[in-house]
Amino acid sequence: MTKKPVATEMLREAFRTVMMTGDREPAGLYDIEDLLWFRSVVRGLPFPPQELFGSALEPGKWPPFLNGSLAINGATADRLESLLERSMERKGLVLFPESEDALCDSLNLLGGGGDERCCAELVGGPYHGSFRVFALDDDVWLNLLAIPRGSPVDTPGLAECLHQTLGEIDVGAPGLAAINFWLENLIQGHSWNQSLLLLGMVESMLATIAAWREADRPADHR
Repeated sequence: MTKKPVATEMLREAFRTVMMTGDREPAGLYDIEDLLWFRSVVRGLPFPPQELFGSALEPGKWPPFLNGSLAINGATADRLESLLERSMERKGLVLFPESEDALCDSLNLLGGGGDERCCAELVGGPYHGSFRVFALDDDVWLNLLAIPRGSPVDTPGLAECLHQTLGEIDVGAPGLAAINFWLENLIQGHSWNQSLLLLGMVESMLATIAAWREADRPADHR
């Protein structure tokens, strides 16, 4: 069964979900249990979250925040949300989702619940490489999501997570090999700048492919 995108309004509502903690601090604390999409994106980052979110959350608070044991105040929740929104300030991301659900969560959040310009799995003819690579143009930036081929995360249902999908886009064997080389050696454990260099390279590849270049929310026109 195809996974349906969640409307952007529901995403907004999720970020506003409030549950008072037992001690009922005067400021009120947002419980982020509902923000599975947000957590999935942060867990998939190849660099420390501080590079993306700055001082919005203290470094030591990230682990309990991500495992759901830490509630944060509304101002912090709003700040984290704004830093992850599609904007000229955020720039693109390369993510390594930890599960099929995390891939779907990440696509939903980055694409505004199915409102991305387009997305596709990048293929390279007979070449497969170590990673399956999914590209998402969120209407501001290109984002890549990498899934280790043959891993428990590599399930038949991955393609169902793509909403405004073009299916497969062939970037050629050399192109996919270059992307895989970067993913294997130059992204995980490196700074966000490395991700941006890879994204720039892939963006140049996709700019030569008419189906990608001319796409405009294909699912809305079917």
